[in-house]
Amino acid sequence: MIEEHVVEEELAPEPPPPRNPWLWLALLAVAVVAAAIIFVAVLADRGGDDDAAGPATTETVVVAPATAVVVPELVGFDHADAGRAAEDLGLVASTYPVESDAPAGQVVAQEPEAGVELDTDERLRLDVSLGPDPLVAIMVPDVTGAEGAQAREILRRAGFTVLTVDEDAPTPDEVGQVLRQDPAAGTEAPALTQVTVYTAR
Repeated sequence: MIEEHVVEEELAPEPPPPRNPWLWLALLAVAVVAAAIIFVAVLADRGGDDDAAGPATTETVVVAPATAVVVPELVGFDHADAGRAAEDLGLVASTYPVESDAPAGQVVAQEPEAGVELDTDERLRLDVSLGPDPLVAIMVPDVTGAEGAQAREILRRAGFTVLTVDEDAPTPDEVGQVLRQDPAAGTEAPALTQVTVYTAR
């Protein structure tokens, strides 16, 4: 009797089903969208913290506006007193000697007239009578290096009229000071002579 040998063939394992590329693309897209949402949420949260802390502060320089002053009535006053009154208001009084029969040193006219508004540091012209009689010669004081208003006060009290001329300051430290004067200090000039002071601006 012939024996039959049955050879059982080993079956190869079934290959896994092919992967679907569209599924992976969909998963990748979902991951990208989720990351974007998280990123936007983090930025929004940081923005809220900044708002709560308030805006960043920066230092600003505020320039005060010029202050308007009303020109007082100065006609009839002594030129030194009138000049001081104008300077106390913040104006720059320029005094001019003029021919007049009024007492020497008296203000006989002003420009602008009383009641007009000027900004501080604006110029006010005062015409000062030379008087009917000759005037004696006096020594011109040295006001170089003095502050402008102080220099004008010294010169008026010494018996002179004063004109202020602005010049560019050689250094920032000299702003507001008298750089030079004409006539020079130590010279003699008739009373009420106009001394020009060149002031650094």
